[in-house]
Amino acid sequence: MYTDLSKLQNYYLCFASFSFAGAVLISLLEVVLGSDFLFVRKTTEIFLGINSLCVLYFLLARNFDTKLIWWALVTFFTTLILEIIRANIGLVFGEYEYGSVVALKVLGVSLLVGILWVLIILASIRLAKKTQTNLLTQFFLAGLVTVTADIIIEPITIHLDYWRWPNDTVPLQNYLTWYIITVVFATFYKIFKIWIDSNLMKHFFFLKINFLSFLNLINSCNLNSIICTKLVFVGHTEQAKQL
Repeated sequence: MYTDLSKLQNYYLCFASFSFAGAVLISLLEVVLGSDFLFVRKTTEIFLGINSLCVLYFLLARNFDTKLIWWALVTFFTTLILEIIRANIGLVFGEYEYGSVVALKVLGVSLLVGILWVLIILASIRLAKKTQTNLLTQFFLAGLVTVTADIIIEPITIHLDYWRWPNDTVPLQNYLTWYIITVVFATFYKIFKIWIDSNLMKHFFFLKINFLSFLNLINSCNLNSIICTKLVFVGHTEQAKQL
């Protein structure tokens, strides 16, 4: 049973890798054609949602532990409640609102965000534990990994209109809050002696971050403008030759 599950997980990772790469190529083609991430805007919520549920399934199937389940549930509802407070009152993280792209909402907040933050925090804890032996250093590094992930996520999600900050500026308060949340839940993870035997979190984390990093790169390079400039240059060159 365990061997079959491992094979199934490996098949999923192959599928996820190709699907993330395919999404990046489609996004690149869209920008070249001038549609500005239309496909990504329409499908990313479903795409990340399905992948997140697959990861949760494999994680719980291979590491079925009531302590892990309770930790995940508490983390999910805590982050979701804090997101609701942020979206409706402007406290905790700073004032912001979700955009029109997000479909599945509860009190103005995406349900997917809570799931993603559970996975990101868990992946951060796992990465910190893999690289550091000192407990305090693990907590510090886990918080740093989560904040780094948020820094990567913010520019492209703002551009895709998943959420909006005043003047498109992410306040330092947002990053500080996520750092504290990660350290708190990393502490509970250690106190309750939760342990998982899976590299899946690491793979999913890097797939997601690489996906959003490539989208950031495509967007920041403004490839459409570059191509238009080249076309104009070629057009002027041809006109000059005719003269």
